[in-house]
Amino acid sequence: MKILSLTFIVILSASIASCATESPVQPPVPIAYDAEEGTTQSQMLQARFECWKETAQRVDQGGFGVSDGFGGGYSDSKVLPDCSAFSACMAARGYIRDPRGALIVPKSAEINCSN
Repeated sequence: MKILSLTFIVILSASIASCATESPVQPPVPIAYDAEEGTTQSQMLQARFECWKETAQRVDQGGFGVSDGFGGGYSDSKVLPDCSAFSACMAARGYIRDPRGALIVPKSAEINCSN
């Protein structure tokens, strides 16, 4: 009986110890771009805004929407850029997304896209 109790304690201890060894949550990688030398943060943010305007489209969020009454669409839709079109637009302007890039997008300027 002692061996059975000891075996149970060892298995329980190993189970608890394995839970404690989970890897810590990694912080999110910032959105960054690589571009020609001398390109400023302001220029990159302006290019992002221009690409957002060029690639934005109304995306239905599903469900039943209610018109806002002013011709602005439905409450269950958003205006988002197409992900691949947005990336192509930025690349055409000389900005390549690179986690090690010098031009970092501030958290307040991050945008969501569709696809």
